[in-house]
Amino acid sequence: MKASPLSVSALVFLTLANGLSLRAEDVTTSEIHGFVQFTAPAYTDTPVSPAFGRPAVWVGAVSTVESNRFGVSTATGWTDSQFVMGGSQTNTYYVRLLSGDNRGHYFSIAGNDSTSLLLDNAGMDLTASVHAGDRFEIAPYWTLGTFYPASQVNVSFIPSPSPLARQTELSFYDPAGVGAPRSTTQSFYYYNSAWRKLGQPETVSYDNVVLLPDAYFLHRNKGTATSLVENGRVFSGAVASFVTGQPSGSQDNFAAIAYPLSVTLRQTHLVESGAFSASPTDTAISDKLLVFKPDQIGYNHIVGATYYYYNGGWRKQGDSSDVDYSDTATVPSAHGFVIRKAIASTTQPWIFETGL
Repeated sequence: MKASPLSVSALVFLTLANGLSLRAEDVTTSEIHGFVQFTAPAYTDTPVSPAFGRPAVWVGAVSTVESNRFGVSTATGWTDSQFVMGGSQTNTYYVRLLSGDNRGHYFSIAGNDSTSLLLDNAGMDLTASVHAGDRFEIAPYWTLGTFYPASQVNVSFIPSPSPLARQTELSFYDPAGVGAPRSTTQSFYYYNSAWRKLGQPETVSYDNVVLLPDAYFLHRNKGTATSLVENGRVFSGAVASFVTGQPSGSQDNFAAIAYPLSVTLRQTHLVESGAFSASPTDTAISDKLLVFKPDQIGYNHIVGATYYYYNGGWRKQGDSSDVDYSDTATVPSAHGFVIRKAIASTTQPWIFETGL
């Protein structure tokens, strides 16, 4: 069953605390759309994350659940491997759950036939938390080629005249990496009409590399500033992620919220979800939330503030623990932040409710 139309009329223009702008055009559509715009300075690393999603292509309900497969009972019109990248199909698709215990979480589609979806469940047994009747949507990920299309050359990014004279570079952290702090593990640059990977032949296109909705990457401009514009649909309901800990030491999670407005620390619901541990005292700090210093120039951004949760509120490291930052400090949209887990042996779900 395809998504039925929903009339939404909105006219919004907001100036955000971190200098971004959001505008949702007056539209009649099944989804709310908008855009954010911000400057990526020259000679600077700018953390960037997707604030919006690409349009959903199918919405329906689960009828059967296996450890890594959803079945549906309605007529879908799907063809075999329709949601798997290959040939002229250049998108990678994911399932996002819209209801149920796992609402907001997403899983990449590894295969499909006309009535079921094979999912990359990251080792989870989905039968434990997904049930018949839970609703879900199918949508394509943003990729390098769709988030930074050729039409944005010399606007949102600068092409490289050669592989040795790289201009805009996009650098990514390994989501499966371990430890804290960590460095990026792969970088891309735009050369000869396609995105290329540093260290790989410049004849290979990486336009189809996926951008995860709950993580950020670094946009490095060298000689020229650019203006980044993100546009798409605003996720309704929940957007969710997993926060990972390690039993042998601290673990950095390079996090983002796929939402076009800044969110207060209270609104993140990190603690309430169980993904962020409170500190027992203001000197024995457990988990930390690291927010980058805004408007800084230069490579290798420094942290502007470190927050922890103690005695029923969010506190700022280096400040009095009597001051509660729950409603005054924010995490920025379209950028990113770091959740530094203290020693922990589990991975916990984190669900953020958009209120839409």
